[in-house]
Amino acid sequence: MREIWNVLRIGRETLGDKGLFSIRSKKLTFIARLGTFLFFVPLVLLLIFLEFKSYLFINILIFMFSGIAAKEVNDLLKFKSASVSSTLSFFLGIFPPILTYVHFNILDLGINIVFYLVITLVFSNWIVNLVFIKENEIVNFLSQATSIIFILIYPGILMSFVVAITTLPKAPILLLILFSMVSGNDTFAYLFGYFFGKNSYKPTIISPNKTIMGFFGGILFSVIVVLIVVSLGLINLTYGEAMVFGVLIGFFTIIGDLFESGLKRSAGVKDSGKIIPGRGGALDSIDSYLLTGPIFYLYLS
Repeated sequence: MREIWNVLRIGRETLGDKGLFSIRSKKLTFIARLGTFLFFVPLVLLLIFLEFKSYLFINILIFMFSGIAAKEVNDLLKFKSASVSSTLSFFLGIFPPILTYVHFNILDLGINIVFYLVITLVFSNWIVNLVFIKENEIVNFLSQATSIIFILIYPGILMSFVVAITTLPKAPILLLILFSMVSGNDTFAYLFGYFFGKNSYKPTIISPNKTIMGFFGGILFSVIVVLIVVSLGLINLTYGEAMVFGVLIGFFTIIGDLFESGLKRSAGVKDSGKIIPGRGGALDSIDSYLLTGPIFYLYLS
């Protein structure tokens, strides 16, 4: 016991209280992330392979993440511009994905009708705001209107493409491929940057710890994954098409992460929320899928 106290005393003298707190904090964060991983990965894998009602359960999870992420985007906007109500932001997040599921699986609305419904939602909200807006709120009307469009697109419409992927043949396999390419990209970028990019160029101040070698490593991982998938016959692409596809997914995985980091830095916060232990908010978990989902669907559909 005396030896343990001596080690702690020496550690405190060497690192100080802040250093010890930092180590403890990182350890707790790692444990929280591990727990989240062990819970969510099996859950997502289970839901992906449940074909009931055209993969309804995984789509419900997508709806919820999109709605919560939209609320988090709205909270970030409060720091720099006028925001909307939490209820409206949640609705803006889930409306496009739900509409997409209905269009593909329940009632063929037609692309034109889907487009008109989305536009009607935006304009009807503007009209309601104009009618009921208070005198001291009129100065914020333009920024509120802009916030509505932004939240409707990010994450609402962008997340709809992930729903659309569930309508493609071999949907569970495709979702696993997307999940592998996006989640593995970040890990491989970190490892590649750690071993080969310690002194390499850091291309952006938005995420100053990311290096250009890390970016290349992440893109390389995505290319390798899709080449393996093509060689196994899981998707019908030539090797040339697969390489282009891998580069696009790898690149926009990084851009999606950087875009959300820019929003958070602008708002002066570390995480978009606190709903997921060790990860932060829902937006922190789906940011890269918001840009890769549309590319993945449009490239393979």
